[in-house]
Amino acid sequence: MADLDKSKKREIIKNVAIVFLAVMLVLTFFSNTIMNYSLAEVSTSYVQGGNIMTRVTGSGTVTSVDPYSVVAEQSRKIKSVAVRVEDEVEKGDVIYYLEDTESDELKQAKSDLADLISGYEKAVIESGLSAGQISQIESGGSGTLASFMSELDGKDKGVADAKKAYDEAQAKVDEIQKQIDLCKDSSVDTSKEKKKVKEAQKKVDEAEKALSEIVTEFTVKENAYNQAKEIYEKLLEANNGSDLADDDQVKIDYKNAEAAYNEIFAKYTEKETALNSAKSALSKAQDALDNKKAQTSTNSTKENLESQLVVAEFDRDRAKEKYEEITAGKEDVLNEILAKIAIADSYAKITEKRQEVKDIEDADIGGEIVAPVSGTITSLGYVAGETTSPDEEAAVIQIAGKGFTLSYPVTRTQAQKVKVGDEVTIGDGWWYSDIKANLVAIQPDRNSANGDKILEFELQGDSLVAGQTLSLSVGQKSSYYDFVVPNNAVKEDANGKFILIINSKNTPFGSRYIAKRCDIQVLESDDMYTAFTADLYGYEYVITTASKPVKSGDQVRLTSEAN
Repeated sequence: MADLDKSKKREIIKNVAIVFLAVMLVLTFFSNTIMNYSLAEVSTSYVQGGNIMTRVTGSGTVTSVDPYSVVAEQSRKIKSVAVRVEDEVEKGDVIYYLEDTESDELKQAKSDLADLISGYEKAVIESGLSAGQISQIESGGSGTLASFMSELDGKDKGVADAKKAYDEAQAKVDEIQKQIDLCKDSSVDTSKEKKKVKEAQKKVDEAEKALSEIVTEFTVKENAYNQAKEIYEKLLEANNGSDLADDDQVKIDYKNAEAAYNEIFAKYTEKETALNSAKSALSKAQDALDNKKAQTSTNSTKENLESQLVVAEFDRDRAKEKYEEITAGKEDVLNEILAKIAIADSYAKITEKRQEVKDIEDADIGGEIVAPVSGTITSLGYVAGETTSPDEEAAVIQIAGKGFTLSYPVTRTQAQKVKVGDEVTIGDGWWYSDIKANLVAIQPDRNSANGDKILEFELQGDSLVAGQTLSLSVGQKSSYYDFVVPNNAVKEDANGKFILIINSKNTPFGSRYIAKRCDIQVLESDDMYTAFTADLYGYEYVITTASKPVKSGDQVRLTSEAN
């Protein structure tokens, strides 16, 4: 039994040893393959001589030369679009069909006109001007600035004259009072009579003031009554003497004006009667004072001066009233002039707005927007359902026979490599075989602080459309260099530009490939290749692409193509 166990153990040990040796053998034979899968896979190219074509490449947007912008002069809703971008159109061809409605500008102008008329009517009513004055303003006879100033100058002179008369009357009162103060007291007591004279004079002043306050209102209502009466009588005459209906507005206005006039006339008569009564009482009080003074001749000089004082004070008060009346009259004239100017301005705005409405109606673009010139549609500003705006382009037409331009920025170094007239090629040339391009100008780039430039090209071709993007290359200098590699083989770090060349090493398991840095000095480059100088013999393998980052000293594996 023990011998059997020992036999099993030896068998197990033998099997383990066999498996171990087999694994080691597999690892030995496949170690090269396993290691290769962990290495960066690289593509290579020869370092060899070749030509470098100095060309500058860039892209830009095709722009029309003098494109024609079609602008709708009114805001209208688009019903449908009759053309598409790149369609050829003749002058008069329809571009857009419009909804059959008024433009927003016409609607707004009519609304503004209605507001101006409403405001004008309100201003006329509030101005207090007569119908004749309003008619004169509307016919262009509101007056000139010179006439207004002349009228105000006349009022100013009247005010100055009235003020002078008032000042002179006050000076006379002061002078008489000064003489009375120098006289001795009189033995005759006339204080009661004087008091009655002053009271009577005060009532006269109050009655005159009350009458003057109602004069303006009486005049306005009298004028309104006369105007309404005139209109009413003319309508009666036109109606062969037959009276108007009670609900006729003219008759209602006439009756209202008549009632208002009768009412104010009664008040005016009442005030006038009161003034006459006050003047009669003043005359009686003055007679009583004169009779009292006549009873004695004592101190007749003082009494005479006192009588003169009463008269002087009366004259002064009348001069003051006259001054205040003329001053108020000047204010009335000024207000009337301002009212005329405001009404004339409002009416002028109405006239101007009416003309604007007429101009918009006359300029109505109808139901279509048509092409004003022949050419190619390069852009459309609207789709069906949108509303045009006078400030926006409705469409852009490239006029037949006009060319196109394209430009793109370049560095100052790139600009030095080309000149006007150099050969220009177009990217995807097989697709744009009909397009010809010429470099026509090299301009400073005003947006650059480094002296960069703008290359400007002139384009021709049937397939050109404004707004498309093209890639152009320009240049014609070609030189031969000993060392040339693809552009993607050139690397750069803090120490400068370099390439990674491949060194091979033979081993028992095959060739090993090691990357090695080689510093270079770039001489020239174009879109595909770079020329340089370096410590090389030529025809070395140089790494162009790698499956992962590679640095000098790393082992790499070549792609199947390189092998």
